Amino acid sequence: MIAEPLSRTAEASLARLMAFDCTAFPVSSVYLNTEPDGHRRATDPQPWLHREFKALARTFAAPSPELHSFERDAERIIEDAASKIDPAAHGVALLPAAAPADSSRPFS
Repeated sequence: MIAEPLSRTAEASLARLMAFDCTAFPVSSVYLNTEPDGHRRATDPQPWLHREFKALARTFAAPSPELHSFERDAERIIEDAASKIDPAAHGVALLPAAAPADSSRPFS
């Protein structure tokens, strides 16, 4: 689990984003409010993510390299949302952009 607040990793995070090479492929990003609900329980973003990614996938020609890239990003975002979000965070940004597996890190 990644528990580094953005303030500690801002320079490194911005440097990673600035080094991103533009491509013809889609760039996926998800911004989640991870605050507890009215009953002080953390909300599970998984059902929403699956529903939204399924709808967005229909906007790509199938089969296509763009769809494949989008599906890889969606899988990585769903995995990160399940395992890498600090429960104490109030919000998180997930930006995989079909990057190598070790470079996908949530910003909280």
